[in-house]
Amino acid sequence: MAEIKFLGYLSEKVGQENFQVILEKPAPLKEICLLPFNEEDVLILIGQKKGHFDSVIEDKSSVTIMPILSGG
Repeated sequence: MAEIKFLGYLSEKVGQENFQVILEKPAPLKEICLLPFNEEDVLILIGQKKGHFDSVIEDKSSVTIMPILSGG
């Protein structure tokens, strides 16, 4: 079972903090869930490695999607 977590305001935007999905076969993240934000506005981690919307997610994957933080 793959787990997708949303941090910060992204959880409000998608309406949940996380969800789990059983994958019969690996699939790109963009096919597993419809994401209502642009890839350049978020940081995607698959396990502990940087990912993207086209990254292939496996059944045991842990995906974290968080807003890009900036400061000055």
